[in-house]
Amino acid sequence: MNVVIRTDASLRIGTGHVMRCLSIANKLRQLNSSVNFISQESPGNMSTHIEENGFIVHRINYEKSQEADAHETISILKNYNQAINWLIVDHYDLDKVWEMKLKAYVDRIMVIDDFLNRPHQCDLFLNQNYLEQRFRLKYWSLLPKRCKVLLGPKYALLRPEFREMRKKRKNNTRNEIRRVFLFCGGTDPTNETVKALKAIAKLTDLQLTVDVIVGAGNPNRKEVKEICDKLPNTNFHFQVNNIAELMSLADLYIGSAGTVTWERYCLGLPGLIIAVADNQVSCARISDKLGFDCYLGESKDVTIEELARAIRNVSERPNRLLYTGDRAQKLVDGKGVLRVVSNLLCKSKGSTKKT
Repeated sequence: MNVVIRTDASLRIGTGHVMRCLSIANKLRQLNSSVNFISQESPGNMSTHIEENGFIVHRINYEKSQEADAHETISILKNYNQAINWLIVDHYDLDKVWEMKLKAYVDRIMVIDDFLNRPHQCDLFLNQNYLEQRFRLKYWSLLPKRCKVLLGPKYALLRPEFREMRKKRKNNTRNEIRRVFLFCGGTDPTNETVKALKAIAKLTDLQLTVDVIVGAGNPNRKEVKEICDKLPNTNFHFQVNNIAELMSLADLYIGSAGTVTWERYCLGLPGLIIAVADNQVSCARISDKLGFDCYLGESKDVTIEELARAIRNVSERPNRLLYTGDRAQKLVDGKGVLRVVSNLLCKSKGSTKKT
């Protein structure tokens, strides 16, 4: 197949869109498909990272209207010599208006989205978040009748290392909290990492070992490292490739409620979570309701003192979180990419459209 992926990363939206699209791209490449990306040159973009993974990236200007974005995307697609079997779109600022303009230039369109707030014109739709039945029904008014809909964490787009680490870590029962995995997203726009470290610094009597994960797009990484260097048993990890391994060593997660949620659930790791973006609030509340995590609130409302109290509470009375790993793993088995790619291959049969 020939596949083009339209997605972005930036300081504003983070890195999650690109990372989950890379999971699909890498699996498709293993199956001898050709995959290219189209991405805006926004501050904090990950175009270089995508290229380092061996994919071509067509760079376009950022902060433009849907119409202008569609026009520039079409200009790129017109230069392809072969039919484009799938256009995969993972972008909160693009909807049916954009997709209607692109449909004439590709065989099929797949949309990845986490919201239920706008219509789409696509052949395959994915929302990997946990959704209650009343919200699932809303999709039928937002999508075409013949659109195949994939809903829920069973389709979570995880890298293969999480599935492999899950096999190695069979026992999720924890008796105490000794090691913490701290990660607040690839860019951490609200500087939650520093907030969490300052909270942990108040709890020296707990003798926690902390693994701090910081992405290349984090504008506060220098400050984070300086704090880590001063705290005992605190390890600073910058743009690492062994996140699954580090996560598997932890007893508790502290951080944002983004796509890392499904990575944690695959490994059965519960957490104290903070919403750092609007799209994380619903997922965080559901995680708390299901008993897998403790949701502390939106970043603007969570103070250092409140976070310190939450860490102490869960450390001294760990039962609420420490025995939820097995239940969380039932939601996410790590095979989501395989299921999504299988749907892409199945619906690609009989493609004939040319650009």
